[in-house]
Amino acid sequence: MNTAEQAYESILLAIENNRLSEALDQLLALAAAYSPSREAAVRMQRSEFNALEEESLMMGDGSSIRERRSSLKLQLFRLADAIKKDVQAAPTTPPAFSDRPKRQYDTTALRALFRLGQPGPLIRQLITLTDGDRVFYDQALLLEQRWKAVSDDEQHNTASLESITVRKNQLNKDLLELIREMEGV
Repeated sequence: MNTAEQAYESILLAIENNRLSEALDQLLALAAAYSPSREAAVRMQRSEFNALEEESLMMGDGSSIRERRSSLKLQLFRLADAIKKDVQAAPTTPPAFSDRPKRQYDTTALRALFRLGQPGPLIRQLITLTDGDRVFYDQALLLEQRWKAVSDDEQHNTASLESITVRKNQLNKDLLELIREMEGV
């Protein structure tokens, strides 16, 4: 069994044993080495995990939290499988992440939308702007899904105010982090 296969097995074991933080760390390392296009997805899952942990501390480990944790585990299993397929399709030596060409972005308009507190238009602008850059585009798509989920919960009153606030704050943090990455910071 090669190193990537061992890492994959270790990730599965960590997920099965509810060591999700450890599994996310390992997934990120594996994605960085063999599947840079999946790094954004791993980062988004880490953000979701962090928000889930904060909510769990605030509201206890209720059925909603357990259900979301199960959903997160399923997403991590799928992500691990996708990365494993990328590893199997990759050349024998992993590509260097820094080999990816850096594109320069003018983020002035994005920062203006961020300051106005308009995540919806900001995310739409991010998707339009990053259409040709798969890594940033994937991150923007994942942020859009999270924004839709938070907005839907807020509109239909299906989550507590604390939960919505935590998720919005995490989303804003991740939006700003993506803008910084696009600036090369």
